[in-house]
Amino acid sequence: MYGEDSKCFEHSGSMWEERTCRQVRQWQHWGSGCYQYSCSAGRLNIIVDNRTFPCYYPGQELEIRLLAEGWLHVGSISCPSCQELCQETFENENKTCKPAIGEPSKLKKYSYPLDPMGCGCSCSSLSVILSIIMLLLSTMHFSIDMH
Repeated sequence: MYGEDSKCFEHSGSMWEERTCRQVRQWQHWGSGCYQYSCSAGRLNIIVDNRTFPCYYPGQELEIRLLAEGWLHVGSISCPSCQELCQETFENENKTCKPAIGEPSKLKKYSYPLDPMGCGCSCSSLSVILSIIMLLLSTMHFSIDMH
């Protein structure tokens, strides 16, 4: 995203990928990307595809996994310091950036949306259930014949 309340942030880790069940594409230019951000609740928040990812300390790697238009986008963004982007905003509101902290342990595992990308059978649930019922019936019939 470009414009007011947007900035280019460094991508961290490995090259960003876009995945479908049949294809993987890696971004040619993955060193940085421009995203909207907000300064609220004493933190810098980076917004990707209308989802907010809070930065708790400078250098924190935000792991991004978002499903958009049939593609799973996977990569990470490096957080700058809150003061770098939010100090002026917070000063105007008589507030300050909260001190840097490590991510709370429960957030490490669950804080970011991990959109699933199902790559299995495209069969409907009903046809799968019917197949299981038919298999069970044929097994029961077979066992009855054996006695």
